Amino acid sequence: LQYDYYKNKIQPINKETQMEIIHLDQTPEDEKNEDQIIRKQDEHLDHIHNSIISLKNLTHNINFEIDDHIHVLDNLETGMINSQNHVESLTNQTKYFIRTSTDGVGGHTCLFAIAVGLFFLIVILIIFF
Repeated sequence: LQYDYYKNKIQPINKETQMEIIHLDQTPEDEKNEDQIIRKQDEHLDHIHNSIISLKNLTHNINFEIDDHIHVLDNLETGMINSQNHVESLTNQTKYFIRTSTDGVGGHTCLFAIAVGLFFLIVILIIFF
């Protein structure tokens, strides 16, 4: 929206409105013409000045937008690092749990109890169905 605003606000210089060059070897009859040319040049300079002010405002707005995006990306980076650390912690805890549950007597006892329970469940299902 801001781009469209400034695009419409800044008017390009047409060929008809280009500045005319003043020649120093003018005659006194050309003094009136010279005043008109100077007035036209002043108008053109005013247009250029307004265009430069609009461009300045546009660059300030772009700078603010870039600063906001940098802030958002920094927050995203921090969140990603925290998430990565959390996933690594959970992975290490899972590896430790698997290692300790299968290496010790408690892990084998748990697996044996599950196997016995499944065996009885299968037997009951076969008998009644």
